Parts: sequence; C-alpha cells; structure tokens
Amino acid sequence: MKGSDLAAFVINPTDRGLRYGVFGTSDRWSGGVWEPSGAWTTSLDGWGGFGSFGGPPGPVRTIGLTAEARGIGLGEYFSVPPLQPGWYRIGHGEAYGMFEVTETAPMTSPLRGQSKTGPLVTMRPTLFGPSAGTARLSGILRSPSVTTSEDYDQFNRDFDPEVMVEHWEDGDWTSLTTIAVQIVPRPIDGVPEAQVAVPGLALGTYRLVWHHAEEGDLTRVFWVIDSLPDVPNRSPR
Repeated sequence: MKGSDLAAFVINPTDRGLRYGVFGTSDRWSGGVWEPSGAWTTSLDGWGGFGSFGGPPGPVRTIGLTAEARGIGLGEYFSVPPLQPGWYRIGHGEAYGMFEVTETAPMTSPLRGQSKTGPLVTMRPTLFGPSAGTARLSGILRSPSVTTSEDYDQFNRDFDPEVMVEHWEDGDWTSLTTIAVQIVPRPIDGVPEAQVAVPGLALGTYRLVWHHAEEGDLTRVFWVIDSLPDVPNRSPR
C-alpha cells in the first residue's frame, strides 16, 4: 500500500494531565493481539517535516509534551511507509490511536505545508469542534543564516490581512471563505502572532492559506471533529 503523511493528537477526556514525548510505540493487529512493530516518532508544527512509523525499537521518551486535563495536546505529524492492509496503532503510554490501511481508502489530504527547510505558518489549535473557535497564527522564518527578532517581526508583517479557508473534498482543495487577520499586540513568549476567528464548519479537513509578500502562499491544515472534551476552545502550548 502507498505511504502517507498523517497527523495525531492526544485528546484527554480525564481530570488529570498527561505527559508524553515525541517518541512513542507502534503496533500491528495480528487478528488476536497487538504485535509491536517498532518505534513511532513525531514532529511538531514549528519544527517542519515528519516523524516516522515502525522505526527501530528504542527507549520511549515520555517528557516534553502535555495534554491538560480535559484538553488537547499539540498536533503531531508523521509519515507511514507502504503498509500491508490491516489495522495499526500508535501510542503515547496509555493514550492510543488507530488507523486502518485498505485498498479502497480515500486519498488523505496532503500536508505539504510541513516543510522541512522552508518557512512555515503555525496554527494553534489545529483541532476544532463544529462550533466557531479562535486560532493563533505565526509565521516562522526558517533560514540557514542567523535571524533576529526584528527579522521575525518583519517576516510576519509581510503577510496579507486575510486568510483563505479551503475544504478538502473529493481529492482536492475547494475555497470556502476569507477571514480577517487580527494582530496580537502582546503575543505569548514574545513570538509574533495573529488571531483569526474560525467559523463554524462541518466535520472534515480544512486548511488556511496565508499569502506572504515574498514566500507566496503558506498553508496549515486543520481538522473539525465531534469528539473533543467539553471545554472552551483554547490554544494549547
């Protein structure tokens, strides 16, 4: 089966926080038990690129990331190689997620915005319920040369005042609407940020397209699902 790039989130419906790391476990369902198939590694929004599925086993590091009580962890991105049809799962300690490989599976949305070397747009959160929510956007200047805070500020000032929302449907992106961008005057951690009001959307896969004066269109995929914890929409850190 053809490989694909995927995203994962730790959704924590419990009353206690979970701690985990970018290393986890991967398994394949044998028909009776889950059989270990190696390590699972991930990459985060601001890092670019993708982790891996089914790599050489090793120590599973369980620090660095958190999902607050009744909250959501950061988006994690990884690539799966060509796999035989069947059920597979990924795990962070007691948190697991499953996916199925079939001959008739629809094409997954491309995550090309996760460039390993080029500039990026980050979005927090990237997982929403069907109701409207607020997202924070930030442009990340990835350069082989030394960059300063002024460089980052200028890079973020060169974005358009609106973003386009597109929907993944029938194997292609379809434009839906534009949203005004509001600059955050005192961003958290001093990182330049903007804010957009994501409208109520049907369940599915979407992306924001934010045009940059020098870099062209930069994108970030997000998802709308109906199984989030019943908490106010917030931007996880």
